[in-house]
Amino acid sequence: MAKVKTKAVAKKAVAKKVVGENAVRVAELVQPAPVEIGFDFIKSNLFRVIHADGAYGGISPNGAIHMALYNERSPIPRHTAHRLENNQLGAELREKREVRSSFVREVEVDVIMDVNVATALHQWLGEKLAELHRQTQSLRPTQPAA
Repeated sequence: MAKVKTKAVAKKAVAKKVVGENAVRVAELVQPAPVEIGFDFIKSNLFRVIHADGAYGGISPNGAIHMALYNERSPIPRHTAHRLENNQLGAELREKREVRSSFVREVEVDVIMDVNVATALHQWLGEKLAELHRQTQSLRPTQPAA
């Protein structure tokens, strides 16, 4: 749950000015506006770090944006076979290897978001890209004047 801190307000002074049983009710109604809210980040049981080489997605029928993140790699064999030599695993029989004929895009996660979240994510990514560009520019060696 979020923790909220408020400005110090003359709540007691308002209550003192009002006479009678209404003093408590007036003091309760005069609530200051929050000036800070905190969030605790808690990792779900399904949390993991993934590598993304790209995204695939679009607009869902209900107007949400979906973005499937994937990583790309060469295919691993579906099947291999090895010689048995003196009850020991021997060399692979390469002619028996079964491998996909194309690269693999392994979909790790599909993120579904509304337009407000997508806009905020777009802005956040833009900020991170600008920050990265600033950092990499400062790391580049300067060219001597010709």
